[in-house]
Amino acid sequence: MNAILNIIQRQISYGWDALQDIINVPKRQRRLIMVIVCVALLLDNMLYMVIVSIDNCLNIILYSIS
Repeated sequence: MNAILNIIQRQISYGWDALQDIINVPKRQRRLIMVIVCVALLLDNMLYMVIVSIDNCLNIILYSIS
């Protein structure tokens, strides 16, 4: 079990070092920010679609009941 945890810790350390390398280069900072913004917009759009779909379903159900 300790061997697996050591491997995971080493992989996380490599990932953190790679992220630090990306953050330290200004051109890569802009790309990282663009990726973060694009993912945030995608998730926001997905959430909006789910909420609108639920709202439409509730309106249809409530209209059919009354």
